[in-house]
Formats: sequence, C-alpha cells, structure tokens
Amino acid sequence: MAQVIDKLPPRERARGGRPSKYPYDEWLDGRPWVLLHGEDFRCGTRSMEGILRRQARLRHGTLETRTLREGEEKIGLAVQFTPFPEIWGAQP
Repeated sequence: MAQVIDKLPPRERARGGRPSKYPYDEWLDGRPWVLLHGEDFRCGTRSMEGILRRQARLRHGTLETRTLREGEEKIGLAVQFTPFPEIWGAQP
C-alpha cells in the first residue's frame, strides 16, 4: 500500500546509471566538512567548488566555502550546505 515518507532516500546511482564519484549526500548534510585535495577529491579546488555548488543547487540550497591553504598551495576546501527556507519552495 502506498505511504507518505518524510524524505526521499539518497540516490544509489547518479543519473545515467553511473555511481556518484563523491558522497554528495554526506558532504551536503548541513554539517561543516573539510575536504582535502588528493585525499577526498582529485580535481582542482576551484573545480570541486563548482561541482559542489551545482550539487547544492540541485538539493535546493546554497554552499558556503573556504579555500584551505598551506602557504600559497591550495590544499582543500571547507564547505557547509544550507537548504533554502521552505517559503522559497525548497523541499525538506
């Protein structure tokens, strides 16, 4: 019998049937995360920031980011997802 649920379960596969390369549902759960280049992602930090911002928009929210550096070298990102308020039409 059909039933209402609080929220959809996370996707097991990305569109097109390919598994997601990164655990976006985990990283965009509202908690602040530190993602390190070479350990958590392999692309450039600017590319990863763009990818995460797109994923945040797909989840009806925004992403706050900080670039982490050691001297002049970019070593990772600190990120935190915030869903849009429900009055803007975001889904919980």
